[in-house]
Amino acid sequence: MNCNQHLLQDPWKLWMDRYFTDMTVVQEFDSVEEFWDIHRSMPLVDAMEHKTNLRWFRCSPMSEDKENSDGGQWTIQFPRGAVVDEAVLSLLLTMVGGTFRDSHHVNGMVLNV
Repeated sequence: MNCNQHLLQDPWKLWMDRYFTDMTVVQEFDSVEEFWDIHRSMPLVDAMEHKTNLRWFRCSPMSEDKENSDGGQWTIQFPRGAVVDEAVLSLLLTMVGGTFRDSHHVNGMVLNV
């Protein structure tokens, strides 16, 4: 890590799976600069393969993880289009930036395409 980077409150991992199998970590990041590098390299939602899941978590995305034991979820559905990319970016910035009220309760986000 470069000493000029701006550290996030927590390290994060981006996981990916297709058809809910073979979940793997594709990127890890703990700075603002690393987040933007990852984001710039991602395809737009409309260009992603159907049934691809991207999961940004500071812990394991598995519900069995003790960090998720008291968890819940929100579900937001959008028609395909540009608004999805903007909404995903806005939620990601709020989540990894720790600016949700009680953000310590937010462990991650899943994008199902």
